[in-house]
Amino acid sequence: MNIVFKNEKLTIDEIRTGKSFKNIYEDHESQVINIVKKWYSDEDYMEFVTSGSTGVSKVIRLSKSKMQYSAEVTMQHIDPMKQITRAVLCISPAFIGGAMLVIRSLVRGIDLIVQKPNAIPSIQVRGALISMVPLQIMRTIEANESFFDHENTLLIGGAPLSEKHVQYLKHKKVKPYITYGMTETASHVALRNISSSEAYQALGDTEIDTDVRDCLKLRGTLTDHEWMQTNDIVEINDKQSFKWIGRADFVINSGGYKVNPEAVEGVLQEEIKKPILITSEVDEILGQKVILLIESDKPFDFNHSIFNQLHTYSKPKKIEFVASFVYTSTGKIDRIKTAKKYLQ
Repeated sequence: MNIVFKNEKLTIDEIRTGKSFKNIYEDHESQVINIVKKWYSDEDYMEFVTSGSTGVSKVIRLSKSKMQYSAEVTMQHIDPMKQITRAVLCISPAFIGGAMLVIRSLVRGIDLIVQKPNAIPSIQVRGALISMVPLQIMRTIEANESFFDHENTLLIGGAPLSEKHVQYLKHKKVKPYITYGMTETASHVALRNISSSEAYQALGDTEIDTDVRDCLKLRGTLTDHEWMQTNDIVEINDKQSFKWIGRADFVINSGGYKVNPEAVEGVLQEEIKKPILITSEVDEILGQKVILLIESDKPFDFNHSIFNQLHTYSKPKKIEFVASFVYTSTGKIDRIKTAKKYLQ
């Protein structure tokens, strides 16, 4: 297999034997080189930094055997006939999502095209495996709709994808999968085929269950065969599939009614074209009142009838237009820091 950089194409053997990489200048390219070298080193583990979107970033050590298993069960799920012959990396390889695309390419022996992470990737290939984040999906729809009319396979992760964009992708030739997982599980542990299902399918030998809060817990090879408890509220369909509802730690208690911010955002995103965030403020009567933050340099009009789809206590009691949200290094909206920035 080959790894294609901006100014150079290298074979795996050239990387493993330490060829001088005279044309590798950018950080993301060097990171890919390091991942390949570490994968073929004598160490039986690799280290990654978590995104920090739901807490403090930390270093996670993953065994190569777990990463190999993750790559194998993913590729078996999305490409059982081994028709995918190349992959495109257009997200950061510094984090688990990008790093695992490199590992999947190595495990399958398919060519890897490395691009600099950008909000609008410039992808010309067809029939490739591509990892993207929702922001890239949104920007690409705005700039190059025809991209989604080609039969590439998309792995979409890093943040929830709005229902508007889910419905858009359903009617395109692209094969889109939303991922569910975390650094600790060597990226995703479940996939949702947007074209055919609202449910996530657990991969490999992963077992699923819920706790008393209806929050998902997982056990299998990708959790070292120990139960891993999450704060994600789900509905269990069967022993290996579930529907994701939202984060329990983000739930807003307004007048005794539990409001799930992600669910409200999914409704409102259909009308509001800008990034949005549902958060809350203390209220003497309701306990917490729902606030809608819209990322925009200046206020703009939109059809407020969209609020009629929401429960009374889920409807925003205040709307704020703010210049810029706070984002994590992986492109997710940092909900806590953004709310603190504008609602002090």
